[in-house]
Amino acid sequence: MDVLKSMDGAIRNYLIIQWDVRHWSLAFASDFSKCDVIDNTMCETFNGVIVEAREKPIITMLEEIRMYVMRMIVKNRQQALDWKTEYGPRILAKLDKNWKRVDNWEVDWDGGVAFEVYHDNIELNLRERFIVSLEGKTCSCRGWDVSGVPCHHAIAAILYCGKEPIDYLDIASRKMNSSRHINHSYILVGVQVFGARGMRGKESEYVITRPAGNVQKVTTVRKLKEDARKMRHDRAAWTSKVQEVLTQESYQP
Repeated sequence: MDVLKSMDGAIRNYLIIQWDVRHWSLAFASDFSKCDVIDNTMCETFNGVIVEAREKPIITMLEEIRMYVMRMIVKNRQQALDWKTEYGPRILAKLDKNWKRVDNWEVDWDGGVAFEVYHDNIELNLRERFIVSLEGKTCSCRGWDVSGVPCHHAIAAILYCGKEPIDYLDIASRKMNSSRHINHSYILVGVQVFGARGMRGKESEYVITRPAGNVQKVTTVRKLKEDARKMRHDRAAWTSKVQEVLTQESYQP
């Protein structure tokens, strides 16, 4: 916020007053998913993929979306299995990017499990300080907590101890765990239609099974048509009765 204030104080004040800080500040971001993405790019991409399917009837639309999700799960699982290292290329690229920002950061050890990492910012005329805990894999900047990738403050402390930053990546980013998350096969769910005489049987002999909780509800095509015909007849009778009542009321003096 100090950097933003030095650039434009009016924008900083507008951001704090008009928008709830819990929705955009890293201090309130959740560290459960280990993902620091704060934009809606993935949502926009998904909406762009299904834009054609959304113009189709509901059953066709859901079927196309299901097929797309199933293909994406298989594709992502295969990509995770093809990783040459224990971690994905994007995670390693992010770690390398943070590593390049370690210059000019000093580290002091408190004698326990925490490190104070500081840097004199000449432009802002202040000293930036952050507390890093290698045991808890946390940093007061919240970058390491949210993303699972050591920030440049944490990397400075790790290098101070003579250790490798890659050993402090979160286990959720490992190849084994990433493939495990998408290792479940996509369950195909549909309406089964079959007949006692095979697909050449009469229409009334085809049986349709639909899952209804833990019990399968069995019916036939003829039964479905009879129910639909009865429903149309009841609706027509009710409409005729309502019109008759309205006509009688309109002629009353």
